[in-house]
Parts: sequence; structure tokens; C-alpha cells
Amino acid sequence: MNKKKNSNKKIILNYKSKLNNFFLVSMPFMEDHIFNDAVIYIYKHDKDGALGIIINKITNINIEILLNNFKQEEKDKIFANLKSINNFIMFGGIVKTEKSFILYTKKKKNPKTLKIKKKIIFLEYDTFVEKYKHNNLKIENLIITFGYLKWGPGQLEREISNKVAWILMREDEDLLFKTPVKKRYKKLLSTLGIKKIFLSNVYDEI
Repeated sequence: MNKKKNSNKKIILNYKSKLNNFFLVSMPFMEDHIFNDAVIYIYKHDKDGALGIIINKITNINIEILLNNFKQEEKDKIFANLKSINNFIMFGGIVKTEKSFILYTKKKKNPKTLKIKKKIIFLEYDTFVEKYKHNNLKIENLIITFGYLKWGPGQLEREISNKVAWILMREDEDLLFKTPVKKRYKKLLSTLGIKKIFLSNVYDEI
């Protein structure tokens, strides 16, 4: 007699799951104001933990403050190639909030196929300035943040597996850079076919 397979088997995640380039969407009952209705982009995930930034919480500080480190002609070049940019600096997370960071995409031609490949890059602002001034970077999309988020080894995997904090979704470049900041949370839920009120009702019944 064959044994019936357990369809409710718990999913186990580890650093080999490669969660970089995924979104985390917070469950609506998270009381911490930092993570309430938060959308997080995971840009690094390995055996040492995970790093990410919140992409839908904005400050009232204009990006012009940071771009003053560039000469006018350099700023003109940055804006000339941009397809999307937020005019205000984002609140990226609670780690190193005194520092600013850049998330951007650039065009890269494959000399063999002549195809354009896009790569999402995250750098500390000072590193970005030096890199930009010494290289002819063609930047398409740009997000500037204060701070970022950090999880220790296995911490993020446990939070996701417990299914009480986060919904996991693959990264979408349009949502990451082009969807209006205040609409990103609802847009992600809508993409998943979920309404916030539904999630709230489910939690109330647990």
C-alpha cells in the first residue's frame, strides 16, 4: 500500500535558495511602522545573510542635495540617459541611516551578440560618485536611499518560512523603478491577486 504524500509539508529555505532579486511584501498586521505596508528589494542573499532596501517609503529630502557633488555637465549626462528617477531620497532601512546608497541599472553590450543586458547594482554613494566619474556609465534607472536592511545567517529564511511576516515575489523592474512610490505596495498585492483587506481578515481568523 502506498503511503499518502503530505501536501502540507513545510517549505524549507536556505541561502542556496538565492533570494536576491526578489521582493518581500509585508503582511498588513506588522505593527512596526518601518515595515508596515513595506515593499523590500533583496539585492544580496548568501550564507552570511541578506541585504535589501525598502523601495516604497520616501523622505522629504530632494536628490539635488546629493547630486551637488557632480558638476553641471556630469548631472546633465546622468539625467540624459535616465528613464526613471525619484526626485526625493528614499528611506531604505535602519542600517547606516547616516549614509546614502545608490541602486541603479546600466546598459551593457555583449560584444558577441550585440544584445543589451541590464544589471541592477547597489553601491554606497561615495563609491558610486568615484565609479561614475572614472567610467562612462550609461545609467537608465536610479534610486537614492538613506540606509538599508540586513538579516543575519538564516534569519530571513526563517521569517519567510513561518509565513507570518512576508510574501515573496520575483523582482519586477517596472515596479522597482517606474511605478509611483506610493502605489507600489498595492500594485504588488494586485499582481498577486490579493487585497489587503483579505489578508487582514485571514489574520483575524488565525
